[in-house]
Amino acid sequence: MGKSCRITGVVHLPPFGADRIHVEGLECWLLEQIGRHVEYGITSMMIQDQTLGERAGLKNVAILSALGRTVKRMFPDLSLGIILEANNPSAAMYIANACGADFIRQKVFIGAMIKAGGVINGRAGEVWEARKDMDGPVSVLTDIYDRTGVPLGPLPIETAAGQALKYGSDGLILTGRNFGESLELADRVRKHFPQAPVYLGGGITEKNVGEAIPHCDGMIVSSCLLEDGKDNEWSRQKIKSFMDCVHGQ
Repeated sequence: MGKSCRITGVVHLPPFGADRIHVEGLECWLLEQIGRHVEYGITSMMIQDQTLGERAGLKNVAILSALGRTVKRMFPDLSLGIILEANNPSAAMYIANACGADFIRQKVFIGAMIKAGGVINGRAGEVWEARKDMDGPVSVLTDIYDRTGVPLGPLPIETAAGQALKYGSDGLILTGRNFGESLELADRVRKHFPQAPVYLGGGITEKNVGEAIPHCDGMIVSSCLLEDGKDNEWSRQKIKSFMDCVHGQ
C-alpha cells in the first residue's frame, strides 16, 4: 500500500433498555461486531447511539461509558471513538474520557443546520469547556456540513473548515451529495489547510476506495460493510474484501 489512509468503521447501536441483562447482551453483540472489523485490519472504530433530541439522556451516557470501557479492555490497541446522535459534545467528551476512548465525532460543531428534528446549533464552546476537565487527550473530529442536514447561512467550505479548526477541531470530516463532490470538497480543504487531517465521511465502497485514498487522510465506512438485508450485522466477507482493496493500493 502506498499512501497511508486511516480506515474507521462505525457500529450503530440498536435502541437499548437499562436493565443489566440487556446491557450484558449488548456488550457481547458489540464485541462480536467490532471483532469482525479488527480481524481484517481495521484499527479504528466508532460506536454510535440512537439518542433523539438535543441532549443525551443519563441512561445513554451511562451505557455508552460502560460499553466503551469494555471495548477498550478487550481491544486495547484499538482507536475508539464515540458518537452521540444528540447534539451534545460535552457529554460525548465525558463518555470518552471515562471509558478511555480516543476521540469523538461531532456532526454539528460550528454554525447551524436544519435537520429532521429542527434547527441544530453548533456547540464548539462545549468542547472547550469539557477539555478543561479532561485528564487525558480526547480528540474531536468534526463534520463540515453533515449531509443529513441543510446548513443555515452556508459559507464556502474553506471558510467553514477554517472556523472549525480555529475552535479546536482535530480533524475535518467531509461528505458531499455524491462521491465526486466528496472528493472535490476534500481537495479544496486540503489545499487551504494542508496540515489538517481530512476524512471522507460517507459514500466509500469497495469499488471506489482506491480512487478515494489519494484525496484524504482517512475515511469512515459502515453501511457498505453490512450484511445484505440487515442493519445491525457487519459482514466478515465484505470487511475482508474492502480491506484487501485498501491494502492493494
